[in-house]
Parts: sequence; structure tokens; C-alpha cells
Amino acid sequence: MRYISKDAMEESTWQLLATTESARLPVPIELVADRIGLRVEAAPLGSGVSGLLVIEGDRGTIGYNEEHPYVRQRFSIAHELAHWVLHRNDPDSPDLFIDSTRYVSVYLRDEQSSTGEKKREVQANMFAAALLMPERLLRREISGPDFDSLDEEEMCAELATRFQVSHQAMSLRLATLGILLPAESE
Repeated sequence: MRYISKDAMEESTWQLLATTESARLPVPIELVADRIGLRVEAAPLGSGVSGLLVIEGDRGTIGYNEEHPYVRQRFSIAHELAHWVLHRNDPDSPDLFIDSTRYVSVYLRDEQSSTGEKKREVQANMFAAALLMPERLLRREISGPDFDSLDEEEMCAELATRFQVSHQAMSLRLATLGILLPAESE
């Protein structure tokens, strides 16, 4: 797996948004996927699976858990899209043989994906966060008059609503960008 710096990832996601004409709030993640040739489908994936990416040759399909909250579905789509962009050509990509004539690569976003234990999953989470919450759009929003009188908690909640992401995802993104201090664990 190749290493991608934070700056390169930020630029890569911004270019993807620009080329798909999707650099707006909230980022139309399904449109981004469609414009790069990915199908997106809701699926009954069970409680432990958020999403998956199935790659067959030069085609891909993202499945997301139809029972999860909307903001989690959006993040799952972005996460699987990240695997398509970042990892589909890796020589050590995950493989699954469905039958003797079809070769399919499968990426699965499950409960372990968010733990940060696997480098590929960490990269996909970082890419998804940068794609759904682009730094340029975040800084533009924060510099507007709507945020002058808000405390950090209110600002995070308002941004999460505008970007259609979870409060937790927005909080982590703002901390990663150095806009807010990371929340202290209790």
C-alpha cells in the first residue's frame, strides 16, 4: 500500500470534487460516485457492516447499510469510494473468488474499520472525511458571520448539519485540521 500524505489527500479529494462538479454543501456523494463510474445501492447488510465495495474488472458497486442513519450512510459511501480511488490497483488488495470464472475484489466497511487498526482503513476514513468535509469549504463556512457568536460545540453541531455528517465526524475533522482542540476523554 502506498503512503499518501495529508496534504496530497486533501488536494486529491478537492480535485475529485472539482472534476465531478461537486464542490458544494452538502457534498453530493452519490453524484461523485456516479460521475466516476460507481454504482451505489442500499442493501440489508446486517448490524455489523456499514458498507462494501465490490470491484469486477473496471466496474465497481458500493453497497451501504440501508438501516443506518443517513449521515453514516454518506460516510460509508465516501469510505468505499476512497477504496476505489486509493486501493483498487494495490497488488495486496483483498480478493474473493465468487466462482471459478469470476475474480472480484471486495472491500468491507465493518466495525473494525473505524478502529484505525488497518492502514488501508485509516486512509479510507481520512479520504472520506476530506471528501465530505473539504477543508476549503469548512474554512469558508467558519469565516462567515453565522459563526461569530457560537461556541465550539454549537459551531460543530451547525457544521455537522450543513455538511450532513455526524457530530463525531465533524468534531474529529475540525480537530484534525487544527480548527478545534480535540475533545478530552472523560
